[in-house]
Amino acid sequence: MRENKRMYGVAALAAACALTLTAFTAGTATPGRSQNNNNGGSNANANGAGGGNTNETGGNTNRNTGGQTGTMGRGQTGAGQGGALNSADRQFMTRAAMMDMAEIQTGRLAVSQGASESVRQFGQRMIDDHTRTSQQLMQMASAAGFTPPQTLDAKHQAAADKLSRLTGAEFDRAYMKQMVKDHQEAVSLYQRQSTRGGMPDLRAFASATLPALQEHLSMARSMAGGGGGSMNHNGNTNSGGASNANGNSNR
Repeated sequence: MRENKRMYGVAALAAACALTLTAFTAGTATPGRSQNNNNGGSNANANGAGGGNTNETGGNTNRNTGGQTGTMGRGQTGAGQGGALNSADRQFMTRAAMMDMAEIQTGRLAVSQGASESVRQFGQRMIDDHTRTSQQLMQMASAAGFTPPQTLDAKHQAAADKLSRLTGAEFDRAYMKQMVKDHQEAVSLYQRQSTRGGMPDLRAFASATLPALQEHLSMARSMAGGGGGSMNHNGNTNSGGASNANGNSNR
């Protein structure tokens, strides 16, 4: 009897120990899993701006499914909507910008130093027309990420300086001779760009500007040739070679 009681007591103690161990294990299992969820699992911390990016913390899986775009944005190019500039386009922009600046500067000389009214009017038209084309050219250059020259080169500056030292009829003859030379070069440059340019917008600009340059050349030749080249405010060239602000020829 006494031996049975001792065995029963041992069994009861073993059962109590087992219950205690079970309770302890149950009390620590939940925090362990919670910690694993926070530090050991896949913690998807969504980034609202990224559309699906997740952060990597404590071994979590980092997945990037947002597909963010770069700073240029979809559909944009480094040279703007008109396309990229090739070396010929850049050369055209450089020369065209130089020509515009030269015509504006010498046109101002003609307005202030020209002896005849026709020369002064022609000079004012050069200022107006080449200021407009210069602005258009600069807008396209800016869109293409290209910076044309802002000052005259030595060649054009020397020609302007030479004219600035002349007065009266001598100035008129030298100025109109320079206008013939300048616009021959301009017409050739714009003709080539209108057919061979790489950037579509620049080809269109050259084609649209070419008729006015051809008109300038025709007017300059008439006036330089001594054909009675007086200009009126309406700009028509009358018989005898007179030129006007619009540059039309009536022969």
